[in-house]
Amino acid sequence: MPPKRCETDEIRLQRSLDILNGRLATVRKDMKAKKKLARSQRTSVKQPMMRAARAIMCLPQGGLELALSFLTQRAELQMKDRAVQQTSLENWFLITAEAEKQKCTHPPSTMGKAALKEAEKFLDEWTLQEWVRKQNLEKGIAPLSGVVWSQREKSLNAALAAGLVPTSRPAKQKHRLQWLRRWRLRWRIKFGTIQAREHVPAVECQNKAERPQSNHYFAYQR
Repeated sequence: MPPKRCETDEIRLQRSLDILNGRLATVRKDMKAKKKLARSQRTSVKQPMMRAARAIMCLPQGGLELALSFLTQRAELQMKDRAVQQTSLENWFLITAEAEKQKCTHPPSTMGKAALKEAEKFLDEWTLQEWVRKQNLEKGIAPLSGVVWSQREKSLNAALAAGLVPTSRPAKQKHRLQWLRRWRLRWRIKFGTIQAREHVPAVECQNKAERPQSNHYFAYQR
């Protein structure tokens, strides 16, 4: 026969069970809060990055799509998070006075100047990426690294002629190649070749240069 328990033992066991259930409920509550925080952090963007995105929106050569591309690349946003940030940027642009928008392109503060510099750097790189994309898709050409760098030099010289302060340019060939390597990684540009023929149909060029599931484009180094 099982041993008899007095009422005191049952009360003690029930109290222990209540304590364990309370601790379990606390653990579940903490886990739920951490998951909620993780979800919010995935859709949130740090303030310096958001300031740069707003500067891109306000610059003449920028705009909403490029600001979203900046956040997608730098903050590694997922598609659902991109939609959240798009709404945030659109609302900011609608409710912000023109005087405040002017501060994005002519910043009085150190933080604003850093954001503008980051925005111009991104647009500089995007312009070069867009040029390579057009070479691939419209001409069926995978440009050499030297040609890509020459194109960047033209953009920098044009910025200087327009009175803008261009980003610094490395003087040594080794440093130029290092810059191009980092740029290719950021923009998912691979080394590759597009076979030269007398006539290559536009569809074939596009299928060769741009894969359906990615934005990889080709440059060629010799």
